Amino acid sequence: MIGIFNLLIDREILISRGEIGLSGGWVSFVSVLIRFALTVGVALSLIAVTGFNAVCMALDKLGTPRVFHADLQCSRLHGQRHRGVYHMSHHIVEARDLHYVCADGRPGVKGISFRITHGESVAIVGENGAGKATLLLHLNGYLLPTQGTLRIGDYPLAKKNLKAVRRTAGMVFQDADDQLFMPTVYGDVVFGPLNLGLPVAEVEAVVLRALETMGVSHLKNRPPYKLSGGEKRSVAIASVLSMSPDILVMDEPTSSLDPRARRRLIEQLKTFKHTKIIASHDLDMAVDVCERTIVIHQGGVTADGPTLDLLRDEVLLEKSGL
Repeated sequence: MIGIFNLLIDREILISRGEIGLSGGWVSFVSVLIRFALTVGVALSLIAVTGFNAVCMALDKLGTPRVFHADLQCSRLHGQRHRGVYHMSHHIVEARDLHYVCADGRPGVKGISFRITHGESVAIVGENGAGKATLLLHLNGYLLPTQGTLRIGDYPLAKKNLKAVRRTAGMVFQDADDQLFMPTVYGDVVFGPLNLGLPVAEVEAVVLRALETMGVSHLKNRPPYKLSGGEKRSVAIASVLSMSPDILVMDEPTSSLDPRARRRLIEQLKTFKHTKIIASHDLDMAVDVCERTIVIHQGGVTADGPTLDLLRDEVLLEKSGL
């Protein structure tokens, strides 16, 4: 790789917003364009063979100017590096013929296929026992499919990719108590970034930003068990936001909340730019937050489309137990 770049770039090439400057006047403008095109072509070929993140990390280790990273659409998650893993600018969740058989032999999900693209907000709705929770547990690698494939961003779901998948997709559980286990709120929110290996100097700013986003900065020194249900839910979400995930996966985020806490959470969710996948029985919340809905019934997808259109279909809702 080093040899390729040495051959292609005879002088320092500075590229900024489409303008090319040269140090070494003897290199012709046409020659530069040809060299740059070859460089990008080589990099794209390497992407096809080794994968997007591998090329980004190789470029970084070589000290390649950041402009090459931009031209290859390599972006750091919120401008920060997490243990050398780079994240794609478009985070796709794609399931293909996904099956999961429970320990007792019952099918949890069967034949589920969908594709969720960068920035979408998608509701997963269905009656109790339809398979929503089972599906969500796959999105963060807590369960692995019995059959079929699931891709989270640039990673197929497999044991070897679990760390990368869990950095990409942050999971907020239905019961906040399952997620809060430290003596203080600050301890719960700081736990994730520290375990991701974020530099200690950056950790406090990241944690305070997450707490501020959820409006719970004033609770940072409180023990979680003394918080209300709504406060616990906000802290649980902050603990996920502090790890800067690209995808937020949420299981029944409005359950057990009083009307005011529910409205506050909905308004907060509407401001998030993350890709959001939300399983819920709260169909009004789905209308407010999610432009798309996937309906699950008896482990399979019965409908996938615009939220308002699906929730106006009385026959579909009746058939799906909604």
